[in-house]
Amino acid sequence: KGIAAEVVNAQNLGLQGDVAVEQGDYEKAVKFFKKAVAESENNFTTPLYLYKQGLAYNALGDAAAARECFETITAKYQKSPEAREAERELGL
Repeated sequence: KGIAAEVVNAQNLGLQGDVAVEQGDYEKAVKFFKKAVAESENNFTTPLYLYKQGLAYNALGDAAAARECFETITAKYQKSPEAREAERELGL
């Protein structure tokens, strides 16, 4: 499958994660965001869903896992809009 299909699949998984967040099911949200990140490695969807995954981990009280997500964004996706948000979450 091509990059376009991967991105669409990642977005679909991410939307399912968003729905889980709205329902307050953060464990389910983390699973969907993880799948979305794994589906397509790119500078658009990857940092977005890593960020959402980090927020979901924070909601579950798993600060270490959240920190890992945010650190990955700041290390690999410095130019993404999520990098600034991740730095804020990390207190940088």
